Amino acid sequence: MLKIKTILTLALLFSIFQVYGQENTQSPYSMFGIGLLNSKGFDMNNAMGGTGIGLRKGNKINLLNPASFTSQDTMSFLFDVGVSGTFSNYKSSSAEQNFFAGNIDHIALGFPVTKWWKSAIALTPYSSMGYDFTVKETDKKIFQYAGNIEYQYIGKGNINTLYFGNAFKLTENISVGVGVNYVFGTLKKSYNMRFVDNTNSNGFDDTFKDIKYHISDFAFEFGAQYSGGDKKLSYTLGATIATNSKLSVKQDEFFRIERFTSKGAINIIDTITFFEDKKTNYKVPLTFGVGGSVNFNKKLLVAADFRYSQYDSDNVLFNQNNNVKQNDSWYTGIGLEYTPNYIAPKGYYKRINYRLGGFVEKTPYNINNTDIYKYGLTVGLGLPSRYSKTSYNISAQFGVFGTQDNRNIEEKFAKITLSINFHDIWFIKRKYD
Repeated sequence: MLKIKTILTLALLFSIFQVYGQENTQSPYSMFGIGLLNSKGFDMNNAMGGTGIGLRKGNKINLLNPASFTSQDTMSFLFDVGVSGTFSNYKSSSAEQNFFAGNIDHIALGFPVTKWWKSAIALTPYSSMGYDFTVKETDKKIFQYAGNIEYQYIGKGNINTLYFGNAFKLTENISVGVGVNYVFGTLKKSYNMRFVDNTNSNGFDDTFKDIKYHISDFAFEFGAQYSGGDKKLSYTLGATIATNSKLSVKQDEFFRIERFTSKGAINIIDTITFFEDKKTNYKVPLTFGVGGSVNFNKKLLVAADFRYSQYDSDNVLFNQNNNVKQNDSWYTGIGLEYTPNYIAPKGYYKRINYRLGGFVEKTPYNINNTDIYKYGLTVGLGLPSRYSKTSYNISAQFGVFGTQDNRNIEEKFAKITLSINFHDIWFIKRKYD
C-alpha cells in the first residue's frame, strides 16, 4: 500500500511542479549571471553546514556526491520530497525591505539497479532570479536641464535541473559516481530609464529594454568516495568535480524609445533593437570539492567540506556594470549529527537525529571593489516514524549575505526546510498477505 501511495504522491508532485516558476528571491545580487545558485543538498546536508561530499547514509539521497548512492540498501527504494520557506531582510544605507518566499525544494528518487550499481533521479532548482528596484537621481548637465531621472531594474525567473546520477561500487571500500544535469528555464530582465519631469516639448525620451534568456543544456559532475574503519569508528573521504560545461542560451531582446503622455499613456517613438533566438552560452564554473566524515560508535557523525569554483570572466550574462566583477568563489562548511541510540526499543527521543553546523562562502561577486561573503549557522532534526523506516526532517539556516559597506546591500535570512523521506523495501514478493 505504501508503494502505491508513494507513486501517486510522486505523480501529483510532478504535475504541480510548475510552482518552480514562482519568484522565490528578491535579492539584488540575483541580477548577475543566471541568478543566485541554489544548494543541491537536502535536509541532512542543509542542517549540517551544507556538507555532503564525504557523507554516506543508506537512508538518504545525497546529491552533493553521486558516489554516495552505493550506500543505499540493495532492496530499498527511497523517495524524498521537501518544501522550503525563506524570510529575508534587505538593508542598505538608505532603505530596508522584507521579503518572504516559499517553494518546493526538491523531489528525488533513489533505487538500486544491481548490488554494485545504484541510481537517483531528482528535480531541483538550479538558480533563482528576482529583483525590482529603482535608482533616482537629479541631473542638470544633460542639455542644460534634465530634471529627475528614474532607473528601474526588474528581473525574474528560475532555472531548474533534472538530475540523473549513477554510482558504482568498485571494491568494498571504493565507490565512484557520475551525475548528468539537464538544466532548463527562462530568465527575464528589464531596464527602464524614465525622465520624471518629462513633457512633450522638452525633447527627453524614455527608454525601455526587455531581455529574455532561454537556457537548456547538459552539465556533468563526477565523484568518488573511500570508506573504512569498523563499528566503533568509521570514516569516509570524498572528492567531486563539476565540469565547466557551456549552457546553450537563446536570447530575445526588445529595446525601444518611448514617451509618457500627460494622461499616463505610452507613445512608442522608435525601436532601437529587436531580435529573437540569438544564440550564445553561459559557462558553468569548474568546481572542485573535497570532504570527509567520521562516525563515532554510530552516535556522533562529524563532517566537513571545501569547494572551490573557477568562474569565466567573459560570461556574457554576467558583465552588467563596470563596478561589478566576477571572481572565483569558495565554500567551506562543518556539521555534526548526534543520535543517542538509533535502534533503541524504548524512548523515542533516543532515535532522533540532532543536527548542527555552520558555513562560510566567498561568493563570485565583487561589487564596488568589495568581495561579497555569505555565512551562517544551521540546525535540524530527523524524526523517525514509529512504525516504518520513513523519516520526517526539518532544517533551518540563519545567516548574512553581503554587506552595507561601499554602497552595497546586506541580507539577513532565515530558511526553513521541511521534508519527508520515504524508505521502503521493493522487489520482494510476499509469501503471505
